[in-house]
Amino acid sequence: MKGAVKIIVLTAAIVLLGGCGALYGTRYSNDKISLGDSRKSVENKFGRPYSSDLMSEDGRELEVLCYKEQMPYGYMLNTYFYFSDGKLVKKIQVDEKPSTVVVEDKCDHK
Repeated sequence: MKGAVKIIVLTAAIVLLGGCGALYGTRYSNDKISLGDSRKSVENKFGRPYSSDLMSEDGRELEVLCYKEQMPYGYMLNTYFYFSDGKLVKKIQVDEKPSTVVVEDKCDHK
């Protein structure tokens, strides 16, 4: 019985630490890319990014492509691909929690 409890606890930890993308799957999974892939290759696989940025980190220029993905229960998953010299060096995924702000409709529906 102890082995089953360990498996359940380990599975719960993976789901909680991995966020929505791990639980429901993301189209930007690691099995579709590899470090060293070109920027063009990533864009060919995933299309035009939601946004792109340029930055400097540790004295090297990085280009960052951001893709957004709607997840269940109102979550958004932001996937950031970091390129140095046109090659993929890092991928980060960040969950955006659903907003609890209620927006009042100001339109006149008469």
